[in-house]
Formats: sequence, structure tokens, C-alpha cells
Amino acid sequence: MKEYAPIDGLPLFNQSSQKLIFGEDSQAVKDGRIVTAQALSGTGALRIGFEFLHEWIPSKVLVSNPTWANHHNIIRRSGL
Repeated sequence: MKEYAPIDGLPLFNQSSQKLIFGEDSQAVKDGRIVTAQALSGTGALRIGFEFLHEWIPSKVLVSNPTWANHHNIIRRSGL
């Protein structure tokens, strides 16, 4: 029987991602000051990121040209 992954993703994946991005010796990683959440896809990750920005750091979003057409809708529906 398969179980769902934890709501924030697989812990080993998240820990490995932090070390890859911030470095094996990162003090912020060692201190537990970085939070990581695994997303279903690139689109899902963008939505999570934009929702976080909308809630905690209201921002203007610059979109590259070209970009995927759905990026504009994701940003708009996130409230940015």
C-alpha cells in the first residue's frame, strides 16, 4: 500500500535540496533557519512561491519575454 508524501514533501529530498542550494556548510541550514517545501511541478512551485510572496512580501513581479502563457494567470491568481 502506498501512502501520501508528507504535506511539505519528502524530508530527505528537502534536506538534500537545502544542502545543494545553500551549501553543505551553510550555517542557516545547520541552524534550521531555512524552510523547504516540495512542489508537484514547476507550475505548482511557482504558485506556492507567488502565494508566499503575496502573503508575506507583497512584490511586483517581472515576467520574462518569452514566458509560458500560464505564468501570467498564476501570478494574477496569486494576488500579485
